Amino acid sequence: MNSALFQPIRLDVQAELAHAMQRPGFGVAWDALEEEYAALNALLLARQQAGLTQAEVAARMGCRLPP
Repeated sequence: MNSALFQPIRLDVQAELAHAMQRPGFGVAWDALEEEYAALNALLLARQQAGLTQAEVAARMGCRLPP
């Protein structure tokens, strides 16, 4: 890749979120996902604390990760 052509664009996540919150319905949809993301975060932390990879958890559950 030619480094002269690569010009990353900085993303201010907090500013973008504040802007999105002004859209009708966005705040309600965002808040509705709070419990789901809290549960996913708890599962991720538990997996990391157990020292397991995603593949190991999938194997224990009797399934596999997508390719």
